[in-house]
Amino acid sequence: MNKRGSAEKSARNDEQQQISMGPPGTDSTRDSPGQRSKPLPSSAAAGTTAGLQSSLEFLKTLSPEDALRRTQIGGTLLCFDYPVGGMFSIDVVQWTVGKQFQGLKMLNPGQLHLLHYCPTPRNTSGVKTGMFVKFSTGQVQALRWSETEEVLMHVPEEERKNLEKGVRSFAFDTGLGVHTWGSPASNLWMKLSQYVCDETLQRCGIRVNASIFPGTAPEKQQGDASGGSVDDGCYPTFTSLAVQRPQGLSAAEISQWHLDKSRWLDVALEKKFRPNDLAKSSQRLKVSKHSLAADLEACEAVFLGEFQLSFLLLHYLELQPGLEQWKSLIAHIGDCQNAVARRPALFSELLAAMRVQLRLVPEDFFVSDLSSGSFLEPALRSLLDNCHLALDQWKDTASTTESVGVKVKTSLQVRVTKLETFLASRFIGWSYEGYIDCDTEVAATEDLIELFEAMGEDAPALAASSSPVRSTSVTLDTSESPARARMDWMLPPQDSADK
Repeated sequence: MNKRGSAEKSARNDEQQQISMGPPGTDSTRDSPGQRSKPLPSSAAAGTTAGLQSSLEFLKTLSPEDALRRTQIGGTLLCFDYPVGGMFSIDVVQWTVGKQFQGLKMLNPGQLHLLHYCPTPRNTSGVKTGMFVKFSTGQVQALRWSETEEVLMHVPEEERKNLEKGVRSFAFDTGLGVHTWGSPASNLWMKLSQYVCDETLQRCGIRVNASIFPGTAPEKQQGDASGGSVDDGCYPTFTSLAVQRPQGLSAAEISQWHLDKSRWLDVALEKKFRPNDLAKSSQRLKVSKHSLAADLEACEAVFLGEFQLSFLLLHYLELQPGLEQWKSLIAHIGDCQNAVARRPALFSELLAAMRVQLRLVPEDFFVSDLSSGSFLEPALRSLLDNCHLALDQWKDTASTTESVGVKVKTSLQVRVTKLETFLASRFIGWSYEGYIDCDTEVAATEDLIELFEAMGEDAPALAASSSPVRSTSVTLDTSESPARARMDWMLPPQDSADK
């Protein structure tokens, strides 16, 4: 290898052996939360029966006029000399490449697409590489496989212009697969990348049309996400979540800073996720009618964009930086108790984004030997608890309608329910007993203590709380003074108590 060398290839292999969250291609037409997604069938260009049938079925849904219009206004990605039998994917759709494969057509313009590929056959180990591509109306891009670099590289501009003429005359149509623009798979990708825009990529050191590699960028590229040739590649660098604690906090506020990440979120959004260009922030708001994007602050949209980007790099390219950032963001937002009531639109969009992401996670994730006991389960429980707490607070607040808004409040409530239902039906071993009101539990325990104290000597040595919220073991200490009840978690271990 000329530019990156065998060391970088080894680094990519090492990262991708450590991370696996399911197959890179998913059948988005199967939306049943109780079933694990299957790999998508191949395209007609792959030279397989399944691929031919899949493309023909999609084309049958288009009229000749619509097919021609999509070809003319959609982008075309030419790809030459790619290894036969290798995997080639765009967004959530995956193909097995055949001898006649020459690329894809009908790519919807203006949308960021993630091209990711592995030159080895499906279900075999191999290095995954990717790049974000974006097409203007009718644009043609051309890539060629490099045997020495083992990546797809852009052809010279003069050659690209000649190839574009061939595209206009339909010279490559027999070798072009069809991007299912407007299909369920395409809609799934739009939900996964809803807040990822050009600015998101730039903030994270990624250039459009440049291959994404693991590791640290060469010194000449550090601090310059827009410089260098696209064939030099780029290296993702996510926003650091470390923020300095505000000065002048009281002892109670310092304790709250460590226990509840809500104030951390406020500081991080202001200092770390401030958009570079407010005038362009609206470009990421190409979302469904159910989205609350218009209710978000610009910094919240930037936060969501990086949250989605980290998952895309984790799931499709299996990059360690993606895992670390996605894990850190989930852990932090799961600890934001008070922020839910103050930023309901942000948390509502987070719940929607996580539900889409978790559709790509294996259904045995919470019971598998490799992933059980991970950070995800407690973080999800904490997030749901905090959302329920905010909803309960709104029930007791008469001014909720004016301060929060009916649309935002209803959306959060609906999305909490949807996520709970999805988790219960999708994942083996998942259980969520629901939010437990600590105030109610403490009140029930105090009532029980008063009852035991009134009973005096007739009080039992051990009793269980009859509170419908949670069964709580209570032990009475009658050695001295008035009887006092203590919950079991307050007591020392049994072996030390006997000594």
